[in-house]
Amino acid sequence: MKKILLCLIIIGGLSSCDMPDKYHLRSFVMNYFDAEEMRLEEYHSSGTTRGINIRYSISFIGGYDSAGSEKAEYDALCEKHNDMTYNRSVKLQPWEHTDYIGVDFVTVDIVSDADFDEDHLLGESLGDIVLFRSHSIKPFIDNGYTGHQNTAIYEYLSELSSDQLVLLGEMGRIGRLEFKDLPTLSKTHTFTVTMTADDGRVFEDSIDMTFE
Repeated sequence: MKKILLCLIIIGGLSSCDMPDKYHLRSFVMNYFDAEEMRLEEYHSSGTTRGINIRYSISFIGGYDSAGSEKAEYDALCEKHNDMTYNRSVKLQPWEHTDYIGVDFVTVDIVSDADFDEDHLLGESLGDIVLFRSHSIKPFIDNGYTGHQNTAIYEYLSELSSDQLVLLGEMGRIGRLEFKDLPTLSKTHTFTVTMTADDGRVFEDSIDMTFE
């Protein structure tokens, strides 16, 4: 009997550790982070898709339980994104927190240091043959917090609008660039990706890729 009781106590203790915390949130986004430095990583699927993951190093701006200047910056971003009327009590595990980069982008572009094909020579934009894959929670917020939380984005860079480049991805991972076409001229490239933010900041990084 004592062994059974001890087991029940242990199981109960473990279960309580896994219980989600309860929060009352005015805004859907719990914490905002600033983008500091872009980092590119090559992506190669098991199929033929070749691409580039876009990540950022980040630093904390402010959150729902911040105080002072951090809270003021958090509130300003919530207001900017029209995220002021969520007003719900939710139960979340730590990994379920809705944390986002507070930088809104206006453009994304990619160029190469070599000739890609006859229509895309050295230094020319590849925006009409490179797709941007990501998701955004902005439509969910704009729709009164109804529908799917994440709206998929899959557009050519040349066709992206600034409205689509708000509250992207999750935390440091903004999205992925995917090549619709593979190079027909040079097979070795140094690609440079540039993202411009609405506050005037320009983020840029380069990556070497070889296509067989």
